[in-house]
Formats: sequence, C-alpha cells, structure tokens
Amino acid sequence: CPGLSLTASAVSIAEVARVDASCSTFILVHSSLAMSTIALCGSEAQKQKYLPSLAQFKTVGCWALTEPDYGSDASSLKTSATKVPGGWQLDGQKRWIGNSTFADVLVILARNADTKQLNGFIVKKGAPGLRATKIQNKIGLRMVQNGDILLNKVFVPEEDRLTGINSFQDISKVLAMSRIMVAWQPIGISMGVYDMCHRSEPHLSFNLQLSFYWSIPI
Repeated sequence: CPGLSLTASAVSIAEVARVDASCSTFILVHSSLAMSTIALCGSEAQKQKYLPSLAQFKTVGCWALTEPDYGSDASSLKTSATKVPGGWQLDGQKRWIGNSTFADVLVILARNADTKQLNGFIVKKGAPGLRATKIQNKIGLRMVQNGDILLNKVFVPEEDRLTGINSFQDISKVLAMSRIMVAWQPIGISMGVYDMCHRSEPHLSFNLQLSFYWSIPI
C-alpha cells in the first residue's frame, strides 16, 4: 500500500483476510498492484491525478498482466502497444483480472510493437474498444470479480503512458511486494479459523460442546 511500510501493509492485508479473504484480495489488487504501480512507475502528474481518489476508494483500480495463453509470463505477452499520433493503441486480451468488471482505473501491461519491451498504460473505464466480462462459476473468492478483458484498438493518450515501465524488471518490484502481501493472506485466514475454533469451544448446545458436532469441525 503506497504510504505504508511493508510490515504495515502486510498486517493490514492479514487482518482483513482474518475476516474475509475475498475482501483482502480486492484490496491487494486495488492497492498493492494498481496503486503501487502508479506510485512507483508513474509520473508526478499521474500520481496527483489518480492516487488520491484511489486511496479514498472513490475510484477502484485493477492490474492487468495475465493473458489467456500465457498466464503471467511477461516474456510471452501478446497484447500490443502501437505508437499513434497523440498516444498509443492497445490491442489484445487479458484473463483472470481482479476488479476488472467495475474498475475505474485499469493498469494495462502490453508489449511495445517497436521495441518489443514491456510498457505500462493507464486505461480509464468506458474507453472505446475496452470490454470486461465477468468470469462465472468460481469456486472461491467469489466476491472478487475476475474478468476477461478485450482491448480492441483502445486509444491511450500519451499522458497516461506509465513512463517508468520499459521492461519486465521495472514491474518486478511491484510483483515482489504483492507476493509478500499474498503470503500474508493465509496467515490472516489461519488466525480467523483459530479465533472461531477458540470461541466455539466453551459454548454448549443440548449440553454438548459445539465442537462435538460433525458440522462444526475443529
């Protein structure tokens, strides 16, 4: 989370996961990925424009790297960014993108058609040629609306190009931080399970402890 130490961010994610893993995943995508990318790789103008509203949850962010055929393997990324007058044109697909169906600010990672290097862009909700479709019938984390993103000649003005991203190395620091946050999620989930087990132990139902019943395994 921009503005917090690594430890404070990790504890925040764990405490939310302690109650609901879906909520912590939403925050992780919004803050540790989308906001952190803008904070670390964006210009001062981009930080001033996007981060305050994201920090207050007046707007929601998502982060799009994963693709249908290659997962998060950035070396095989197919989504392209072509330089056009006044900005860039994005074409391609993304898959399993959290928050994508309702995000106001989408951080899109694409391959520069000329240099073949990884570039980053900020795409706003409702941009012509942008479509996000919710993935149905998930088993877990159902509050998190993962989606498929289609980019069909999406125009991004030059001012929304994340100039701090010119290779995979430039986003590796964001990924490293987000993986630490992901590692703290099961810690929070485990604490939540422990709390529920501990609190159910002294309670009785029909003169038996709740832990006696098979439907409440401890």
